[in-house]
Amino acid sequence: MTNAVIPVISTASANTNNVTDKAAAKKATAKKAAAKKATAKKAATKKAAAKKATAKKATAKKAAAKKAAAKKAAAKKAAAKKAAAKGRVRWS
Repeated sequence: MTNAVIPVISTASANTNNVTDKAAAKKATAKKAAAKKATAKKAATKKAAAKKATAKKATAKKAAAKKAAAKKAAAKKAAAKKAAAKGRVRWS
């Protein structure tokens, strides 16, 4: 039989490594959480910007429709006035 050397790790050294490992794991977990939070915040900001843009588009579309309706009504009124001036009344 050969005399094998078995390394002996002192309890104090093992505990220090364990504490160091725990601290590193805790730091990594905190870093991951911070990254996840930043990603979520970025996504929320992007979503809010998209929502704002959609609302802005809808408002512009509504305003354009209102303007078109007013223009149509003005044209209709002008046509009626012109017809009345010629002596013909057009009912529609």
